[in-house]
Amino acid sequence: AVQLVELAGVEPGDLVLEPSAGNGRIVDALVDVGNVSVIAVELDRGRGDALKLFCYKSGAHAMVEVVSGVDFMSFDYDDPFDRVVMNPPFGRIGLGDHLDHVHRAFGMLKPGGVLVSVLPNGVEFRQDKRHSEFRDFVAENDGVIEALPEDSFAESGTLVRTCTVRLVKP
Repeated sequence: AVQLVELAGVEPGDLVLEPSAGNGRIVDALVDVGNVSVIAVELDRGRGDALKLFCYKSGAHAMVEVVSGVDFMSFDYDDPFDRVVMNPPFGRIGLGDHLDHVHRAFGMLKPGGVLVSVLPNGVEFRQDKRHSEFRDFVAENDGVIEALPEDSFAESGTLVRTCTVRLVKP
């Protein structure tokens, strides 16, 4: 999570979106930057409530708003974001999947904003139309895809092979 926040170049004063906040590891790393405003969206109400409680108890030196029980794909926010740092769900295939999450979040950035996401490593090599178009989208937006070490998420109980994607909004 710390590496993702660093890769995104999050700085004090930034408005940052974490669209699938889960248990809050990325939110925690964002809070450590200090003086950032974080909007954390989490579909699961239990996780969202736990994240709210965690942020309250931690005495965070950041403003964290947790929006729980809301599907990010239908989430709206009035102000554009400086940064998006995300690890979208990998389980869904097709409409509403991790690729759609990245496209939606990218659309919520202000010009010059940066998005960093963890994605399954299939985005690097899958040959279907959606993945080929996604790689074109990455190239068109000053993007970089980098493989992560095989055991990057072993601590979280998964050996899914992953990569990071970094995009800059024109």
